[in-house]
Amino acid sequence: MRYKELTDEEKKEFYEKYYEIQRSDKEVYVDIWPISMKMATVGDVVYIGNTQIGIVFDVGKETIKIVHFSEGKHLKWCTNSAFGYERYIGTTDNDGSRNMEIIRQACGDFNNDTLYPAFGYIRSLGKEWYMPAKDELNLIYKNKDIINNALKILSRKEGWVVDLYNDWYWSSSSYNTHNAWGQSFSDGHQYNYLKYDHDSVRAVRALTI
Repeated sequence: MRYKELTDEEKKEFYEKYYEIQRSDKEVYVDIWPISMKMATVGDVVYIGNTQIGIVFDVGKETIKIVHFSEGKHLKWCTNSAFGYERYIGTTDNDGSRNMEIIRQACGDFNNDTLYPAFGYIRSLGKEWYMPAKDELNLIYKNKDIINNALKILSRKEGWVVDLYNDWYWSSSSYNTHNAWGQSFSDGHQYNYLKYDHDSVRAVRALTI
């Protein structure tokens, strides 16, 4: 756990972003204030104002990525009557935000939540959230124990937070015309499944630091 005395300029930048972080230490949450977002580590709980928005699963040089507290269950990537099932979509393996835009441009019916239930769930959380790409989903899996530790503590505190289960989770990375990449959170195996299969989905979001 690291503390840092911020300069006046750093404090101004911090306050303007309205970000706060809590870091877990065993079973106790300790407010770290003030703190620079550049000090964020995997497992940190990120707030905007007084609202919890997610848990850090990846830290880059310019952004941190967070995973949402809740998840969608038993949802199809798309139905077999959607354009997304009838055509190959050239998505990426590492950028879910870009994938959402690629799919939107390739499929004129993409905004129909009935035809794209998993994506509809993501959209219901707000425009900043997206379905993780294949590689982003794998990062969440690799950090599952750390993330679940934070989720368990928050669940006891808030009562509504959902752990990452040993389920299959969708990624936004398409494999071919009829299949998309998913991942087992039981053993980490990634496999392509029919887009109309029913899997779980978690939303992620990138924050500039």
